[in-house]
Amino acid sequence: MSDVLIVNLKGDYEGWTATFRRSISAKVLIDLQSGDSERQFYALQRMVLTHNFKDVDGNPSSDILEAPIEALTELMSEWGKAMAELPKAQG
Repeated sequence: MSDVLIVNLKGDYEGWTATFRRSISAKVLIDLQSGDSERQFYALQRMVLTHNFKDVDGNPSSDILEAPIEALTELMSEWGKAMAELPKAQG
């Protein structure tokens, strides 16, 4: 099992890719489920290991939170779908 999960966006953000940690901490999970957008986006920032996202002006950005909000919400949605499709550990 790989320690990362790669998510590729489609549509307006075709070619934008983010590599996530597959394992998340309890704190990140709490932040994701908080219902607070600020906490959720900072949790996303902590989960992403690498990305090729651009800022709102179309320039490469080292901080994923500088990307357009539409790209970030799509990324969170696609991450959730990809996580749901992962095989569950057998134990």
